[in-house]
Amino acid sequence: VRGYFGDMARLIDTVRRLPQPVIGAAFGHVLAGGMGLASGVDLLVASDDARFGLPEVKVGLYPMVVTAPISRLIGPRRTLELGLTGRVIDAQTAEAWGFVNRVVPQGEALDAAMRLADEIRAGSPSIAKLGKEGWRTAQDMGLSDAMESLKSLVSLVALSDDSREGVSAFLEKRKPEWPSRKD
Repeated sequence: VRGYFGDMARLIDTVRRLPQPVIGAAFGHVLAGGMGLASGVDLLVASDDARFGLPEVKVGLYPMVVTAPISRLIGPRRTLELGLTGRVIDAQTAEAWGFVNRVVPQGEALDAAMRLADEIRAGSPSIAKLGKEGWRTAQDMGLSDAMESLKSLVSLVALSDDSREGVSAFLEKRKPEWPSRKD
């Protein structure tokens, strides 16, 4: 049992630590470990038919492992409420609570997630990775420590080849050709 739940924690953490932005598409019932996995992605698009919840309490369990990443998205009290009641929320509530980035009509979640990926892909790959690193680092620190850490990281961003290219392209009113893109 410990191994199973340890595997779940490692999977969520592995997805969270990938250098690339990870985008999820949710539809139908996203419950228990499924909600935990959804909490591990960086951006989440949900179909308006999606339902989210932690119903483990109804079968004599508690969603211990997934409460950590979920509470960072929706807050500790909302996470506790879902864990203690087993209540299921709709996609619109999940969006209002900050668990979901956007809600789209049924059947369009995957396409919307792919469009979001295309928007991100249009930018600099190295800046996206550094941006995710900074965002992730800030999530794991107190505010003052995060601000101090991010001051160093923004210097790396500003001095990068991609940053220089982006600023030049903006000033020259042309599309940037990112040096870090390996197409």
